[in-house]
Amino acid sequence: MKKLLMIVVLMGFTTTLFAQVEEVLPEVEVLGLHFKYIDAINDTDEPTVIKDLHKYVGNFDVLESDVYDFEYDTYSFTFKIPQGKILAGYDAEGNLLWTVEKFKDIKVPNDIARMVAVEYPGWTFDKTFYTIKYTEKYGATKKYKVILSKNGKKKRVTLDPNEGIL
Repeated sequence: MKKLLMIVVLMGFTTTLFAQVEEVLPEVEVLGLHFKYIDAINDTDEPTVIKDLHKYVGNFDVLESDVYDFEYDTYSFTFKIPQGKILAGYDAEGNLLWTVEKFKDIKVPNDIARMVAVEYPGWTFDKTFYTIKYTEKYGATKKYKVILSKNGKKKRVTLDPNEGIL
């Protein structure tokens, strides 16, 4: 018993020898290359694949692209994933000017699903489309277009995340 007690005491002393000093560092905000776009597009309810594509577009550097040539004024690039695509326009300095985005058959955020359930009880989602238009000057405009079905009937509904059913 004395040996066990001695081992426990020794282990207690030796673990303090390896203690580390923690230093609190100031909080740092990491901004993308096109932080206005990332800030305007940022939506916590979007699926991860769309968020990742937005980050990629927001960090894309046209000046490092193989097709960059200082003689052209504007550049258009298409970024694709299986759920949709983003068409983005950049100027000669590499600034992101606009995007047109369309995604299909994605999960609708809970807020939007609740709005539809209250307005159209008993209807189910058949198809969903999510569109975003971004301009540097005006920011982002987001819309969900859904096709609902009930008892063999179909209905098209357009929703704005900020304004509700249109």
